Amino acid sequence: MRIQRLATRRGRLRPGETFESPRTGARLTIEEISPAALVVERLYRPGMGGARVHVHLDFAETYVVRRGVADARLDDLRLRLTADRPTLRIPPGVPHVNPRNTDTAELVMQQRFEPPTEGALAYVRTLGEVLLDGRDDDGDLPMALVLAVFDATGGRTYLSRLPFGLQRRVLQPLGAAVAGARGYAVWLPE
Repeated sequence: MRIQRLATRRGRLRPGETFESPRTGARLTIEEISPAALVVERLYRPGMGGARVHVHLDFAETYVVRRGVADARLDDLRLRLTADRPTLRIPPGVPHVNPRNTDTAELVMQQRFEPPTEGALAYVRTLGEVLLDGRDDDGDLPMALVLAVFDATGGRTYLSRLPFGLQRRVLQPLGAAVAGARGYAVWLPE
């Protein structure tokens, strides 16, 4: 069996640019790009969002619910984000699960990456392209492609319960091989 090499492309994110999945209806809009932060707005339909427990070592994330209800985890703390309590700030190094829409209405929230690392920029651009293709996994990247993004960029985002060295040497390259075999590409910043 021949293993197909993962394709990489280059692309720039532009404020106001919107990516929407024709299959799931998930949407991503670029709000701001600066040396200090990348800010996007995400729309999740019911049941979308979330992720496995993971940790970012090289950037902080902040989520602000604009409309709807989101459930998330910060370390072992389960949180519900609403209009009354809309903000979740995740410092670097803290295990978490991204907000998920467990409600019956749409969830609209802002997501902020500080600073906008190459890995964060590649993640967002790759997500945008996957949304446009309708190949998203409930509004997010398939796990193999998440691993491939951080493999290609040297980003320091990891699943929280496995040794980071093992992930860097085995899981991320394996994710890149699987993503390549499935015809995905990683979009790197220009």
